[in-house]
Amino acid sequence: MFIKVISFEPMTDSFLTPTPNIRELQYISELLRSNTVPEITNLATAGPIEIITNYHGSMLYCAGGVSVYRYSSQTFNRYWHVTEPFDGLEENVYIMTDLGNFKARIQFFS
Repeated sequence: MFIKVISFEPMTDSFLTPTPNIRELQYISELLRSNTVPEITNLATAGPIEIITNYHGSMLYCAGGVSVYRYSSQTFNRYWHVTEPFDGLEENVYIMTDLGNFKARIQFFS
């Protein structure tokens, strides 16, 4: 699955995101270290960004050093757990990169 950044603006607010435990963090770190996509240096010109893995569906770890927090997720199962988004879904998210933090609108697609 991939994301496309539709719009974004810089953000100075601080926020908390879901945090994996040590074992999960080690697994996620290994996946991210094996990623060969160079760091994304401009969100405006970034093409489709591949989602490498996620944490409970709400924290997405993507290629190019991009992390996405789905704070307004629109996909839930019957237990109110965040589930995988469907093609074409648009959501408001927080994006974290080495460039800074951003409020953004993204679209999911395969």
